[in-house]
Amino acid sequence: MKQMAQIVLVAVLCGSACGDPGDKADEIVVIVNSDTSSNVGGSTNQTTGSSNNTTSTVPNHTTIAMSLSIEEYLPRARELYCEALFNCPNTNTIYGLLAMSRYGSVEGCVEAQNSNLDLELSAVNAGIEAGRIRYDGERATECLEAITKWWCDEESGRRVEGIPECVDVLSGALELGQQCASAHECAEGWCDTQAPCSERTCVQIQESCGDDFCVTSSEFCDRSSDTCRARRPAGSACSFGQCERGTACTFVTDGTCASWGSQSASAPCVIDQVCAPGLVCDDSACRPTTFGGAGAACSSSRAANCEPGLVCRIPAGSQTGTCGQPLGRGASCWADWSCEPGLMCDSWNGRTCEPFLDDGETCQSFAQCASNRCPGGMGSSADGVCEPACSP
Repeated sequence: MKQMAQIVLVAVLCGSACGDPGDKADEIVVIVNSDTSSNVGGSTNQTTGSSNNTTSTVPNHTTIAMSLSIEEYLPRARELYCEALFNCPNTNTIYGLLAMSRYGSVEGCVEAQNSNLDLELSAVNAGIEAGRIRYDGERATECLEAITKWWCDEESGRRVEGIPECVDVLSGALELGQQCASAHECAEGWCDTQAPCSERTCVQIQESCGDDFCVTSSEFCDRSSDTCRARRPAGSACSFGQCERGTACTFVTDGTCASWGSQSASAPCVIDQVCAPGLVCDDSACRPTTFGGAGAACSSSRAANCEPGLVCRIPAGSQTGTCGQPLGRGASCWADWSCEPGLMCDSWNGRTCEPFLDDGETCQSFAQCASNRCPGGMGSSADGVCEPACSP
C-alpha cells in the first residue's frame, strides 16, 4: 500500500492557539499554523472572499480561483488533507495512521471531516461579520496550492511548524485582554477557552519560570535554575522541550537534540518527527511501520499497525488487541480511535464507545460533549453540563 504524509492533527482554523486542549483529534483537518507566537501580519481583510475570474492550479490539477470565499476554502482544505493522507507516497506517523485506520478511504475521511462543516462555517462567518476574525481569500488560494505539496514532500511533511502559506488565512483581530469567543479571534496569545463564555479573554502564551515568564518561543524554562534559556541546536545535550524548532530531544531526560528525520532504525526517540522517512517512534525507538490485516495482533504501543479501514480493537483494561472493523456503540474500548467515527470511548463511564453528549447533558470532561464545552466538569464526577459553543 502507499504510505502517507506526516499528519499532525491540528485544527484547520488554528491560528496562534493551536494545541488548544478543547480540540477533538478526529474533527481536525490540516495544520494552518502551529506557532504559538502572534499570527498577525501581512493579511488582507477579505470579509466576503468573493471569487474573481483568475484561476490557479493545485498540485493535483484542481483549478481554483485566485480569491476564494470561506465557503469554498474550508471544504477543499479538508478534501486535500484526506487525499494526501491516503495517496502521498511519504512517511507515516502515529496521527496519520490512526486516521487512515479509522476512516478507511478518502471518501470516508472526507465524510468524517465534513461532519462539523456547517458549524465551523457559521462560527467563522459570525466572527468575520463581527470584525473579530480577518479572512484573506487570496491567502486561502496559496494555502490550497501548498497543502498537497507540503504533505507529499518528505522533509516538509515531517515538520510540526505548519504550512507557511496557510498562516493568516484566518487571523484574529482582538488584542490581549479583550473578551473572545473562540481560539482564532486573538491577534496575539490565545483565547482562554477553558473559561466560561462571559470570562474568556485573549491571554499571553507564557511559560512560568520562577517569578518571571519566558515570553518568546525561542526560549525554554530551565527548571534546574528557573531561568529562561535559548533553545538548544542539533547535537546539544538536552531534556525534552529544550531543543530549537526543527529538532527534538531523543530522550525525555539526558538526550541529544536531533533534527527532524535524522534518526535511523532502532535509534532513540520521543516523537515521530525525528525518525527517518518510513519509520515511526514506537516504544522510545524509531521502527518500521507494519500493517496487519483482520485478526492480526496489535497493541497500545503501536496502536496503528492495522490496514486502512481496520483499527486496533483493544478492550478496556488491556494493552493488546486485534485488528478489526471500528467498534460500534456499547463496545468495550481503550481509546476514541478504536470506535466508529462519531463515537467516543467514554473512559468516564466504563470505557465503552458512545455518542457525544448533547447540550444540557451532564458531563465530566469537554471530550464527552459534542460542543467541546463542559463547564464544571472535573473528570471525577458528573458535575458539569455540556453547553453550546460561545458566540462572538
